[in-house]
Amino acid sequence: MSKYQTQPIKMAPYQIQTISLKELPSGSELIEFLRVEIPYGKTYGRIPFARVLYAFNGVEQKKAVPIDLDKGAFSDSSFENVFQDEELEKTFRKIAPEVFRNAAPQIVEVVSKAATLRQSLEKRKINTLNEFMEWVESINPELESERYLFRGLSNEKYLIEASAWRRLPPEYNRSSYEEFLEINKFLIKEARLQGHDHKNGRELKDLEILAELQHLGAATCLIDFTYSAQVALWFACQPDEKETSNCSEPSDGKVGAVLNNPNTIEEITPKMLEERDFDSFFNAPSQKLWQPQLFRWQPRHLNNRIASQHSIFLLGGNQVIYSDEECIIEASCKEEILKSLEICSHITEKRLFSDFEGFARQHAHNKPFPVPDYLVLGHQAYQRQEYEEAILNYNKAISWNPKDANPYFWRGHANVARQKYREAIDDFDEVIHIEDNVASVYQIRGYAKSCLGLYSDAEQDYLKGLQLAQQANNEQYVKIIREALHELNSHTTSGTQS
Repeated sequence: MSKYQTQPIKMAPYQIQTISLKELPSGSELIEFLRVEIPYGKTYGRIPFARVLYAFNGVEQKKAVPIDLDKGAFSDSSFENVFQDEELEKTFRKIAPEVFRNAAPQIVEVVSKAATLRQSLEKRKINTLNEFMEWVESINPELESERYLFRGLSNEKYLIEASAWRRLPPEYNRSSYEEFLEINKFLIKEARLQGHDHKNGRELKDLEILAELQHLGAATCLIDFTYSAQVALWFACQPDEKETSNCSEPSDGKVGAVLNNPNTIEEITPKMLEERDFDSFFNAPSQKLWQPQLFRWQPRHLNNRIASQHSIFLLGGNQVIYSDEECIIEASCKEEILKSLEICSHITEKRLFSDFEGFARQHAHNKPFPVPDYLVLGHQAYQRQEYEEAILNYNKAISWNPKDANPYFWRGHANVARQKYREAIDDFDEVIHIEDNVASVYQIRGYAKSCLGLYSDAEQDYLKGLQLAQQANNEQYVKIIREALHELNSHTTSGTQS
């Protein structure tokens, strides 16, 4: 055992997680392996790495030997920079594989914590669509197609993991992939027993059955990702279903980006689907020490939803998938971002869920009915001077919301245009019943009354409207109503003289 301290230490600007190396071969009486350090910080980029510290002739050395965690080996190019003595370098090269094998379990133990802390240091807050696109360009400055796979989560506290786990209590054993496979094998077996294993006249493979189940809302081992950053953003801007049901405060969402590295995320080809067992995708050897080998798969027979969402499935292993990059979507900005996505990119629920099941989803019990904007339709007809059609639309707007004064007001205008003054007065009466402090209502009702010869009543409306316009400093209506009063007085005066 090392005689040196192996407690966690801090070195600015990094936080260092230290692990002791036990029962490692010395390989030389001069070399003593002390500990492994996992530094995390922006300086080291997206991939965390470790380094082995050692003592030579009883003196701890300042330089350490880096471990390339992507390759699962010591970084070969750094040996000559670490060891000044050629014989010492040869000795270390000889025993390096055994040192690494012994250190590997302890490295795995802490590397996930390194990834978590690394992400927390790098998370960027997003308030607008423009800010999000700036973030996307910052992580992919060359704008390489399909460089990242994206996933949007409605709550930034959620992990990127297979939904199958959510059906089980937290205390359920996640330590080995056998239990995880059992959940999915059960789904496949039951689907076949109930005759759900055929589509378009052919038998579905195991993964294809799971894809169909996932498509219809079942919890499986497949994790939905997308090549489109904006599609992921749309999902991140959705309300969290748990909070909606509990009437809780809305949560920030997040978008995770996973580097689409073919060495660590292997593509499942049609040939692999034919030749390999379902299990083989979950115990494949990995080139990443801290994460199982992952596979990406896009079903050969695309349905509308997969195509419109630019979807891709990730699978492999039974643990959390850590993002290489993440950004946080502010809860208070979700609605505005969704509007921007609709206007700028036409990304809407209707477009993303364009199949029959998606149509049903859009009309579920928890989705408000998209009432047509009858008020706007009425205005459009009014501007075309199609007053009958305008009134029909205003009537529908009133039936949907009888407490809204606007459709009464504009229906009254349409009736004035049709010279149906009594009906117009009834409409304006309803407006005043709902909202009695609008000058324009009294002005137009006064005009309708004057057309019926109700001059005294018209004058009272004009005077009330003038008072409200003056209180609101509305010079336009002050002028309009004064002119109406002048015309009314001229008319009544000439009528009296005659």
